[in-house]
Amino acid sequence: PARRPPPNGRGRWMRRVYTRHATVVAGADASTLRDRVETAKRAVEQNPDARSKYRDLVRLLAQSGDDAELARTLDRWQAKDPLDTDLLTSRGGFLAHQGDRDGSLRVLGGALSAPSASITDATGTASALAAAYDRSGNAAVACSFKVALAELRPKDPQAIAQAVQCERSQGETRAADRWLAVLPEKRKDIDAALAKSAVVDGPVYGDFVLSATWDDGTDLDLALIGPDGQRFAGGSSNGKVKLRDGASLSKETLAVNNWSNGSYVVEIARAKPGAGRVSGKITIRAVDTTQVIPFVLEGSTMRVARVQVRTDVQLVPADGPPPGNPPPGGGWRGWTRDPVNF
Repeated sequence: PARRPPPNGRGRWMRRVYTRHATVVAGADASTLRDRVETAKRAVEQNPDARSKYRDLVRLLAQSGDDAELARTLDRWQAKDPLDTDLLTSRGGFLAHQGDRDGSLRVLGGALSAPSASITDATGTASALAAAYDRSGNAAVACSFKVALAELRPKDPQAIAQAVQCERSQGETRAADRWLAVLPEKRKDIDAALAKSAVVDGPVYGDFVLSATWDDGTDLDLALIGPDGQRFAGGSSNGKVKLRDGASLSKETLAVNNWSNGSYVVEIARAKPGAGRVSGKITIRAVDTTQVIPFVLEGSTMRVARVQVRTDVQLVPADGPPPGNPPPGGGWRGWTRDPVNF
């Protein structure tokens, strides 16, 4: 339908266009977070039994890089509620940050049976951990989480298909056949899901793509710490992550989809406790920016860079081409009476 004219026939129709930009800075200076961390600490002291206050402080400390304070805060939180789902997730992320991928995944697995976990939380955790173990090359353990997911969602053809596929890959054909018998009325849907899962994934892509190469033959993991302290990595219980060459000893690519603005930290850590000097470089592609940064890892972990993401808003003629990519759902449409300025 034709667009109605502006009021009184004056002005012109405009639309608001959103364009995202990123700035990459080597290193990870966290001085700008100091006041927010102190405020969060006071909130914990004033409300020592409020889990949300511990969660907020832990996420800020994960962003700031204050490992000693983060460890103390996690210990205090654990003393209050050792089976809290958010606590277990944060503890698992901290272990991965310290260079203990296997320990991290074991702790994250505990969140699956935490009393505070709802069915929705449990299914999300099982799905994410299955993907995390797949990315780390441990198909047998990944299969156990896929089976757990199918048990939690017995009416979901996709979950059943994943259980069937992994049971077959582990040589458990009888178990796979039993899963196929669970939903006989959805057999076509299950077969379609099995066919789709057999397709090999193409190149990894996302709002952030981190590609690292190094020369020491050491197993390293890439990670992206979000503005809210959430950890995106191959071994994290997060569904927004894609990984390539996760088992390689010389390279890895991590892709993350996340629309949130704010400050992100790029991190590289050992997958297992170890020592020695590892040299390499990491290519950071964030939104509209690409930058290559060399690194030398001597400890268990290193913060390579900080990425600042913002969204700019611009008014353009409604019939003209957009200067950038609008967010999902399109841009807001409006109008102005001033035909000169626009």
